[in-house]
Amino acid sequence: MLVIVPQVTGYSHDTGTCHSISLVKLVSGAPAPVPAIDRVEFYFGTSIPDGADPGAILDDGTGFATNREGGLDYGWDCDGDTNVDYSGGRRGTDRDDGLGINHFDRDGTCGTTANPGRVNWQLAVPNGDYLVTVDFGEEHYQHACEMEGVVACPDGQDCVVANQAVTVLDGFFTVTGYSHDVGSCHSISLVRLELCEVGCGAEPAPPPASDPPPPPSPPLSVEDGLSFYFGTELPVTAADTAVLDDGTGFDTGRVGGLDYGWDCGGDTNVDYSGGRRALDRDNGLGINHFDRDGTCGTTADPGRVNWQIAVPNGEYNAIVDFGEVGTAASILCEVEGAVVCPEMEGEAECVFMGPVMVSDGFFTITGFSHDTGACHSISLVRLEPREDPGLCPVAPGTASGTINIGDASTHSGGDCAQHSWGHCDMDFNSPACNPENIYAGDESFVGIAYAQQSSVPQWDGVYVSSCLEVGFGAQIMSDGIRVLGAASDESVCGVSCSGQYCGTSGALHVFTSDADTDTMPDYTTFSYTGTVSLPVDTASVQGDGVHHDTYDGILGFDSKLVKWAALCRGGGGAARDHLVLDTVELKPIEGGDCTSAAAGTPPPPFSAEFYFGLDIPATACPEGDCTVVLDDGTGFATGREGGLDYGWDCDGETNVDYSGGRRGLDRDSGLGINHFDRNGQCPGPVNWQIAVPNGVYTATVDFGEDHYQHGCAIEGVVQCA
Repeated sequence: MLVIVPQVTGYSHDTGTCHSISLVKLVSGAPAPVPAIDRVEFYFGTSIPDGADPGAILDDGTGFATNREGGLDYGWDCDGDTNVDYSGGRRGTDRDDGLGINHFDRDGTCGTTANPGRVNWQLAVPNGDYLVTVDFGEEHYQHACEMEGVVACPDGQDCVVANQAVTVLDGFFTVTGYSHDVGSCHSISLVRLELCEVGCGAEPAPPPASDPPPPPSPPLSVEDGLSFYFGTELPVTAADTAVLDDGTGFDTGRVGGLDYGWDCGGDTNVDYSGGRRALDRDNGLGINHFDRDGTCGTTADPGRVNWQIAVPNGEYNAIVDFGEVGTAASILCEVEGAVVCPEMEGEAECVFMGPVMVSDGFFTITGFSHDTGACHSISLVRLEPREDPGLCPVAPGTASGTINIGDASTHSGGDCAQHSWGHCDMDFNSPACNPENIYAGDESFVGIAYAQQSSVPQWDGVYVSSCLEVGFGAQIMSDGIRVLGAASDESVCGVSCSGQYCGTSGALHVFTSDADTDTMPDYTTFSYTGTVSLPVDTASVQGDGVHHDTYDGILGFDSKLVKWAALCRGGGGAARDHLVLDTVELKPIEGGDCTSAAAGTPPPPFSAEFYFGLDIPATACPEGDCTVVLDDGTGFATGREGGLDYGWDCDGETNVDYSGGRRGLDRDSGLGINHFDRNGQCPGPVNWQIAVPNGVYTATVDFGEDHYQHGCAIEGVVQCA
């Protein structure tokens, strides 16, 4: 299914609202999050003064840029133009009582004295509440200095804003002054920001005593999908049925009648509510720490801090956001007992998105106490049942070395020689392979018994004995294989388990191949996929030809194409002599089917740049690996350059031609532009769209030249109000 993303919108030229466009860049995947900031201190002179914070940063007076000292994004601009250099205005620590200063544009390059531009210094920070200290330099010309767009000292006295609570809403903390000769805001010496944990110390007002108690929450069910948040309040984007976890121990009959909560190694007498933080954390989601106060175990010997919700056994689609980015903060985070971000280092974020199998009645996430530095926090859990795509049976006539699955076969008293085959070593021709026997009570299942082998070769690094290979008739995008069967002690062709080879289970090693062949492909096309431990058959009379269904489960794996599977008995000792399989079925991915690899295949990565002038600039796609397109200004149409579907419309009407508004590379700093309807033909919104698969994208849009931009919108949201 396609969705039109993004849609950029402007208006006809003479309306004076959104003038032009020069660039759209769209890349699949979310952007890297802005690093979290606990405390940071900037100085602006020629050296860092004595007494500064150990990690203090000396600003160099140059234009705003990303990934600067400490991995932060900061710097200067003149009315938004970051191609500036104000380093010439820096002065030593003999100025401003030992702090040093930088002038706001000492050389007067931003605007004129009569019509000055706004000289800004900015730091990119996550939205939220901060305690801010700003020293606006020396004690003259300070009456127009601004912090976050508000004049800080209108009376013009020595302007030092100390420990003032500031809320950042646009992702940037900003201070503003003017060129030196204007005489309104002269210089700056210090900026310090410190993140407020919860509202800068402000306590929420208690509810009026007369407020009636809230009505009981309606019943909730995982069948309809569940969302849990873990901060101090629900984000505005949360669904109406979303639940705000309170950080206390696991209990039954909670919000919506659900059973959920926390434990320390199984002990539910815990309270982790003190680790909850507000919506200024983790990009507006809020967080709770995994045991912020370190009460579960010790730093040297930490306990496992779990959050669980009781759900019926089965497969679910899960999204788990493990809170904030931070050094090693996502290491050892677990979903259903499996580490989900094992190789993350440094400033990395752990978000798990994928299928999970619940087999114990509880969906569980796990982290560790705060001071261990292992798995820091949690902000979101979303869970919904997976759509069952149905399972794919073995295709008739594909089983190698035995009769077809589903057909009747000999029992243990039959002719074993009819079922002897040689896939037992790296060349699949070893004479040491003993015969196998098939058990079948009807045509709905097959039983294949693997006898203990004297040769134990390795296949893809795994010791195996004899194998059964089967095919599924098509290359299927799958993420699991169902196995129904058991280990057995019964006699097969005169061989039965005895002595050291009688274990408590049997190892069934699974290999898969995507080779698109009509007959069994070469063994070199197979790769190891996983192992199932089959328990001992519980049938009261073994060898009775009935289902051997002691084990029935799905071995999951990462999504991949599968057409063939090999099911191999483990080659080591301490295992049952025989494995008996009743059913083998392949599980396609959600949205897939049993007939085609295309169904449900994830979309390929997408990266494209569109330009709107008369030529593509030489600077296009500097990172490479992206499609570069020069839009021609005509109406939306399918199958255009690069096979893409894109173009213009007037309030949905695609019979338009805005090519007359295109201009060359001498416009908009070498990018070129097209006007939003230069000739004023469209009375409504003028849109440009591209069709892309549903998903998350990182978008960059340059709305052309620096005038008439206050109504420009992306996806219906005005960007430059």
